[in-house]
Amino acid sequence: MRVLLNGTAAAGPHRSGVGHYVAELAAELRRGAGGVALTTYPPRWVRTALGAYARLRRPPADSPAAAAGPVRLAPAAVARPSAARRLLHAHFARFASRSGCDLYHEPNFIPFPCDLPAVVTVHDISVIRHPEWHPAGRVREYEDRFLPGLARAAHVIAGSEFTRRELADLLGIARERVTAVGYGVRRHIRRVTPDEYRPVLARLRLADGFLLHVGTVEPRKNLVTLCRAYLGLDRGLRDRCPLVLAGGWGWNYREVAEFLAAEGRAGGVVHLGYVAEADLPALYSAAVGLVLPSHYEGFGLPAAEMLACGGAVLSSTAESLTEVVGGCGVRIAPGDVDGWRGAMHRLIVEPEWAAVLRDGAERQAARHTWERCAADTARVYERVLGRAARRVA
Repeated sequence: MRVLLNGTAAAGPHRSGVGHYVAELAAELRRGAGGVALTTYPPRWVRTALGAYARLRRPPADSPAAAAGPVRLAPAAVARPSAARRLLHAHFARFASRSGCDLYHEPNFIPFPCDLPAVVTVHDISVIRHPEWHPAGRVREYEDRFLPGLARAAHVIAGSEFTRRELADLLGIARERVTAVGYGVRRHIRRVTPDEYRPVLARLRLADGFLLHVGTVEPRKNLVTLCRAYLGLDRGLRDRCPLVLAGGWGWNYREVAEFLAAEGRAGGVVHLGYVAEADLPALYSAAVGLVLPSHYEGFGLPAAEMLACGGAVLSSTAESLTEVVGGCGVRIAPGDVDGWRGAMHRLIVEPEWAAVLRDGAERQAARHTWERCAADTARVYERVLGRAARRVA
């Protein structure tokens, strides 16, 4: 079973959630999951060109987003990628035709044109449901290419049962054409000891015991609500337990940036920006708890990773987060400022309650592995190729 995996989403220096998915899935398939013979695109020289292009799109050095990657571009800049995209698609089509592969897996929503049967992974449909959370250029691209791409796909992988239901109920994709395949916790994400995490905290200028949010700063993460709830805590509690935001500036970050400048930083909110992957276990292990007030998630990897480090999770009632957290943690409505404030207060002052939330965390996290993701993905490949063989026969 020879499979071509499009790895362009993992080509940049700072990987998004999709980039991590590509990298981890490819690594497990190369380890032999499902008997897949894997070919990945792009070749090295294309990866180099994509990296250079990503650097050109970075914001000016004095922008709040400078450390995190691209933000909304001017209209003229939005138009420029079309020629580059046509070149990339043409090269990919030639590469696919010469690859000797039986099937193409597009892990990033919109399949590239080629003659191979395609499996497409859809991580969420927030661009369709909430276009106000995304740049205008991305919304236009989805309007033009997303649904036609799904119509051409031989099969669709959804990142959660929640996304699988949305694809069927909101977009009319036949349920038998969609399989839910959950993600995994990266192998290096595990509980570490104080002796291991304190050097990392010292470098980041943090002390033990803080509330942690992990994720790109963008509208759907609901961070202004979280910060307002946190600033309602007594000053003594905030001095004792800062709120740490670990994640780069994404699109439409200005409301959060302005709030941090006006109130947040003086009130105990610390924005670290993009955090190196190697530092995440230290942050998860040293935190009092993880707080995820998202309006919407396709899966919620930070929740799974916090559980893998034995930590307590306060999450929103977003359905996909409930899938990930299971019976662990506490769910709070995204807009419930008083609920978030009360839960954070209790997490800080009642260690016995925090211990209850942590109970069973690592067992729950063990349900989410990249080995399982790769094996389930390989079974999707087998079904697609089996159907294709029957049609030929």
